[in-house]
Amino acid sequence: RRALASARRALATRVDDDGATLPGAAFSILHEDDEIVVVDKGAGLLFVPGRQPHKADCLVARLASTRPELGVAHRLDRDTSGVCVLAKTKAALRTLSKAFQAREVRKTYVGAVSGTPAADGAVDAAIGKVPTPEGFNRVALLDEASGGRPSVTRYEVLDARGDSALIRLTPLTGRAHQLRVGP
Repeated sequence: RRALASARRALATRVDDDGATLPGAAFSILHEDDEIVVVDKGAGLLFVPGRQPHKADCLVARLASTRPELGVAHRLDRDTSGVCVLAKTKAALRTLSKAFQAREVRKTYVGAVSGTPAADGAVDAAIGKVPTPEGFNRVALLDEASGGRPSVTRYEVLDARGDSALIRLTPLTGRAHQLRVGP
């Protein structure tokens, strides 16, 4: 219940920003050995650097100050918190990349949404990039004939109140930003 209330406050107070790492964003190392480093990435921290100089502060840059050869097999969005694994060797990167590509890694997310889904279900729709008037691309529902790629996410309603809900999301495909897109 506290998580839902906190998520509602975050949705209500969200303001437009420039996409850079947010002040106070942090991470902690959960495990490290000769092959991998497992990190709990906090919300607000970019995973990899952005194209603009003000987006250089990120998890990979912070870790690279003492681990210069890190390999990235997967990513989390800036505003997503969670556990991620980075490779310290080329062999570990190959193994991780193959595991993600073969869907051997199960990923589960919890998110707050505006609106209340009627019941548990799945979003099974093609998604793709569409240009915005500002010249950027955003991910949206896009039929396959227009370049969309299949995307499937299962969801479970954990709590719903008023016009928002807390849901568990399980992506079955690995499309960028697929958790943000739904009917």
